[in-house]
Amino acid sequence: MQQNEFIDFLKKAVEAGRNLSPRFLGSAAVVLILAIVGLIYWGQVRAQNGEASALMLQGFRALESGRYAQAAQIFGLIETEYTLSRFRKDAPFYHGVALFGLEQYEKAEKLFREFARTNPSSDLAPLALANAAGCREALGDAAAALEEYQQILRSYPDSYLDHYLKLNVARLSETQGNTQTATHIYKDILASDTNNLWFEIARSNLRLVAVEAETEGNDRKTPGPISSEPSAVPSSAPALP
Repeated sequence: MQQNEFIDFLKKAVEAGRNLSPRFLGSAAVVLILAIVGLIYWGQVRAQNGEASALMLQGFRALESGRYAQAAQIFGLIETEYTLSRFRKDAPFYHGVALFGLEQYEKAEKLFREFARTNPSSDLAPLALANAAGCREALGDAAAALEEYQQILRSYPDSYLDHYLKLNVARLSETQGNTQTATHIYKDILASDTNNLWFEIARSNLRLVAVEAETEGNDRKTPGPISSEPSAVPSSAPALP
């Protein structure tokens, strides 16, 4: 029912109610008030969805061009001012990506973890946890990051992030001297995936496993974003869906 049609319906209901008993009219008035409130709410939702949709697009473009401060401001605005919008739910995730680009790792990690906690069934939930692990690594806690990547693999065994997570586990295992685990993971990826970016990264990193420590990290390829959505991508950088 369109808004104008709904208003016409309410007018007809009022007209018909003039011949009804006072008791019935009291109940009808309550229903009418609730209907009006619902109509107002519906209008606000529509308005917020339209405005937030445009802001999300601006935020994505800001991320793409590396304008992380602007992106953080936009996604933060959606979080606080567009609470009725369907875009409010995902805004904290992208706000976290923008903060990572600004090297505000603690704030970004908090947003990623809160998003995963409040949206456990979202397709972005495992990605948010992986990005939180990336924040841990960026803050210098590689051991904790490694443990978290392994935990995400256990919690989401069939995730679309499978190779992304495994490559991070292999990379961090290698930096901690566990070349056996790293080699096993690289070989597993090479055997199961022969035609894409993950294969090339695994093959390149496998060749470098035996290189001396002082030259080992100079040319190593590291997993970046796993889609066309851009982000700042050191080895621990957050991935975008």
